[in-house]
Amino acid sequence: MSWASAHAGVSHLTHSGTESARFGLGVGRLSVGEACGVTQLIPGEPSGDALVETVSRRLRDSEEDVVILRYPSRLVALADRVAPVGWRVLPAGSLMYWETHTSDYRAIERIAGIEVLVFRGDEFSGSPWRRPTLDLLKDSFNGYVNHYAANGRFEHSAVTEGYLEWAQNTLLDHSGIAYLLLAEGVPVGAAIISEFSELSVHEVELAAIGSRFQRQGLYRHLLDGIIAGAAAGGIKRAVISTQSYNLNVQRAWARAGLVPALAVETAHLVRR
Repeated sequence: MSWASAHAGVSHLTHSGTESARFGLGVGRLSVGEACGVTQLIPGEPSGDALVETVSRRLRDSEEDVVILRYPSRLVALADRVAPVGWRVLPAGSLMYWETHTSDYRAIERIAGIEVLVFRGDEFSGSPWRRPTLDLLKDSFNGYVNHYAANGRFEHSAVTEGYLEWAQNTLLDHSGIAYLLLAEGVPVGAAIISEFSELSVHEVELAAIGSRFQRQGLYRHLLDGIIAGAAAGGIKRAVISTQSYNLNVQRAWARAGLVPALAVETAHLVRR
């Protein structure tokens, strides 16, 4: 769920052709953002009941086998209240968003041999760093548990390949930004950024250090480079998210001065 979607209202239910083809069943997505205007779900409260009716109506009209629903964590009962009769509700974990204002961020002193490369738009497509970067990102997906793991109808190997496909498409997109962290000329980390210029936000979609290079203090240098790049582009805020159980990286963000900004629930609504 992008930062922009997390701050919008109720989306339309959209068919995900990519996920449907990958998993061999109809997959749709529906999101409820902060602009829905509901602070809590209490039966009989008009704004909450109206939200439930809006989301329920969109689900009733769906022909999908699985709908991936995301919504603010404070609306914890939403998935259960909107699921069509006969559908299963699979809780699929929470996302935690953290943020920093680029003007407030304080980088650490860069150690010798560290370099951060930045690629904008489709510059990456012809770069000799493309393959090693994709290899780094693929390595980072190993062992990472995400919302797909809640659903036994999603085959594990297809999930990994799907993330790699998404990373490659994002890297090659004309509107994307990629960072590559080098240590003594060796690629050790990479990040993918989406820019929301109207919000003056850079969202870190993915930031990873290769497994062979972890626990060496390198992640902070990658984060420093990302936020320095945002500040140089006049961007006021950088945001990043992860699954709530991923405490190690959230501790790293806290040490870097980022603060929690938003909590989002994911549920899979599955037609029986």
